[in-house]
Amino acid sequence: MKVRMNLSFLSMFFFISFCGFSQNGKLYLDSCRASFILSKAVIDTMPISLNRKGWKLNLSQKESQKIAQIILYSIYGKKEIINEKPFNSYKIGELFVLWGNLPKNFKGGVFEIIIHRQNSQVLYINHEK
Repeated sequence: MKVRMNLSFLSMFFFISFCGFSQNGKLYLDSCRASFILSKAVIDTMPISLNRKGWKLNLSQKESQKIAQIILYSIYGKKEIINEKPFNSYKIGELFVLWGNLPKNFKGGVFEIIIHRQNSQVLYINHEK
């Protein structure tokens, strides 16, 4: 319960503190987008559990992208997801927040996915229209 409450508080804190001030640069934009996606997700209702022995995976950013790619291909189709490369990935605490890109002059939405770093649990998936 404490972990779930901390995640909600953490996501709102990041969203308010990073996005509430005007700054320039890709890192700033990535942190704002990641915080916004995290604040939309209903992750505070999902338990975070490891396997029975308590092993932790400690996924890297590339590994989380590979997991996301496999999952997203099966849901939205390979062609749709390949068009959204390169993927954006931002780490907040123990979570990787990933989202796609659209080519210039292309209208539509991109995928959003949140993966827990220690157990590879998918906490949130969405595709904007």
